[in-house]
Amino acid sequence: MISCWRRFLLGAVAVGCWGAGAAAHDQIDTEHLRVELKFTDTTRYTGRVVQTIRFREPTGSLDLDAVGLDVRAVRGEGDRPLAFDKTARTLRIHLDRASAAGMAVTVAIDYAGVAGRGIYAGGPTRERPRLPRQVWSNSWPKDARYFIPCHDDLSDKTTTELLLTIPKAWEATSNGALVSARAGGGAKTWHWRLQQPVPIYLLSFVAGEYETVRAGATPAGPGGASIPLDYLVYRGRADDARRSFASTPEILRFFGEQTGLAYPYPKLTQAVVADFLFGAMENVSAITYGDDYLRDARSHLDSPGADTAAHEIAHQWWGDTLTPARWDDVWLSEGFATYYSDLFRERSQGLDAASYARLRNSDKYFALPPEVKRRPMVFGSDDPNELLGALTYERGALVLGMLRHTIGEAAFQSGITSYIRRFAFKSASTADLQAAMEQAARHDLSWFFTQWALEAGYPDLRCSWRWDEAGQRVVLRLEQLEDEAGPAALFQLALDVRIATASASRVERIFLERPQQEFSLPAEQAPRSVLVDPGAVHLKKLRADKPVDERLFDLASGPTAADRALAARDLASLGGEQALTSLATALVRDPFWGVRVEAAKGLAVIGGSAVVAALRLGASDADPRVRGAAFAAMASAPSAEVTGDLRTALRADPSELAQAAALRSLGSLRPEGAWQALSKALLRESHADRIRIAALEALGPLGDTRAVPVALEMTGPGRSPATRRAAVKALAALGRGQAVVVSRLERLLADPQPPVRKAAAEALGQLGASAEVLRGVAANDDVGAVRREAAKAVARIEGQ
Repeated sequence: MISCWRRFLLGAVAVGCWGAGAAAHDQIDTEHLRVELKFTDTTRYTGRVVQTIRFREPTGSLDLDAVGLDVRAVRGEGDRPLAFDKTARTLRIHLDRASAAGMAVTVAIDYAGVAGRGIYAGGPTRERPRLPRQVWSNSWPKDARYFIPCHDDLSDKTTTELLLTIPKAWEATSNGALVSARAGGGAKTWHWRLQQPVPIYLLSFVAGEYETVRAGATPAGPGGASIPLDYLVYRGRADDARRSFASTPEILRFFGEQTGLAYPYPKLTQAVVADFLFGAMENVSAITYGDDYLRDARSHLDSPGADTAAHEIAHQWWGDTLTPARWDDVWLSEGFATYYSDLFRERSQGLDAASYARLRNSDKYFALPPEVKRRPMVFGSDDPNELLGALTYERGALVLGMLRHTIGEAAFQSGITSYIRRFAFKSASTADLQAAMEQAARHDLSWFFTQWALEAGYPDLRCSWRWDEAGQRVVLRLEQLEDEAGPAALFQLALDVRIATASASRVERIFLERPQQEFSLPAEQAPRSVLVDPGAVHLKKLRADKPVDERLFDLASGPTAADRALAARDLASLGGEQALTSLATALVRDPFWGVRVEAAKGLAVIGGSAVVAALRLGASDADPRVRGAAFAAMASAPSAEVTGDLRTALRADPSELAQAAALRSLGSLRPEGAWQALSKALLRESHADRIRIAALEALGPLGDTRAVPVALEMTGPGRSPATRRAAVKALAALGRGQAVVVSRLERLLADPQPPVRKAAAEALGQLGASAEVLRGVAANDDVGAVRREAAKAVARIEGQ
């Protein structure tokens, strides 16, 4: 799973009282789950679930999770009726005879439900008249209970079947192999079977006014059979599907090679839905994406990579096949998927792209609040609210990269292969990974897993060096400082050091294990640069005492994009004519787009009229990401030339990403006519509503209250959640003292979409509204992220 939606949610679909689930969950094991769902329309359905469950202890009853479902009948062996009790969150079935330890029972439950959570329905609205009718499910992390009475537990892996009855003209997909698709009357019943055991949070379906694009069969890794690939997309979007998912065969083969395990499922379908809760979800053999992942030729220019698809496909191994034993081991799923998608980036885009991805992983981790950085990745929590985000995604990926760097490629690959083969279709813990890696490396790794997985913090290093000409050596001094996690933690690090002279470069390996340490490294000439940890392999902060000349050399000649990007950031913080000149040069000459983006950001830090000429050159870059960075940086350099360039970009730049950046800068600069330009952009249709959202985001800095009625209209339910959130933020900036704004925001606190409720709570806190309604949300909302935001808003209001 991935995306800014996921970053927002941090378990936002998770109800706050998970701990109050069905009793004795650890005493039952679901062996098979057969679910039959029949839709009378897109919102109402009847269901029948037949499940075989084995008991670990003697019992006379069976407790299952079931929330918001109308349970009508329960039957046992021989179709005998069974008594049951239904509470708000559980279904207790009274067995007709006591079950001994090890005994299995099969129960059938008939019920009915309404779409709203677990199952979601969508279709055309006034604002989106061409949106196809559709219905789809989401079970992650503990939402299967909202549409299936079940043992909704991470550690319980089961084989599954799904029978789905929908309108005859619709297409559909679900987990596993398609057994049959039989039409009768105006309906069609689809039947899928998955023979490999998986956790129930991966159970899913997508159905609606779609077409199925057959992409043929592809080998699925070493020794694996070819599997069929399909794309389930809106009608008329077949070309967009082939473009958006083009890398799928290569990704599958690559991950099979990297893990030593061929793709283990009978098929792979990739489907799109509207207003998905996340960017994408790794539902086993049937991945679900938000429909903004489906890119036309124009939007594909802005997002040419396959990062999201690689992440979700990596989950087919990490999370689906090998599942974390507990939620606090979730980095074994999300960290692995992030790491392997970065590996594919290296394969498909090169070493510069991989190093820059590592740097951005560190950036995301360091952007976390200090209280989150004080948590280890594994800290005994069973609540994804506390566990997801950069703490487990990006830090987890970096930990795997550091482990590979520390024990070597051969040992790492051997450990990975052993680990996944041993725990395929089972659950594993961090201790299990450690054991596999220790066996492969043939030495103790408890120090590594303790400092990176079981303890919090990161190394905060200060480094300096001098060249000893007489001894022909570099004397490198490293000091470990105190980080945000609290008292100084002593890290052990296997670091590479790159020494570059006028004629050559060499890399030496050092092992840091003390608070202060000096290293003597051979150097026959005075170095032009000494780089600690080239390529940004390690999660760390590094304060390097370097003269400007060395930083200039690193920007021009750093071995990876990460090294050059870091040099660009350092030079921007120093400022001055040399920094400006070198950043301007990097903006037009560096071979990697990410470094050019960093150069543009650095010029924005310097700002003023001196950077205008360089930014105007950057605005003509071939890569839309660089042009977008240049247009964004222009907000720091107001001038008639800049304003003209931004207006020209809105008319003529082929990239919506670049146009969106130009819109935001116009809002910040507030030139004459900016309101008219933004008003026009608010009416434009674009991929993922990118232009409209940028215009809404620009309205706040513009400060023109004429925008309030427009923003109010765009908070309406017919628009996408991302657009509505942007409109709410605009109201937060423009609506102080306006009762109509406060009234609308208070109504949005009850909106069905959690991201909208969270944005409304934050906006009310900024506007200084009454705290009373927010107290109710902070106490009662069923989404943890919304409750926390409401509580923060109350504290802000009461502190004013």
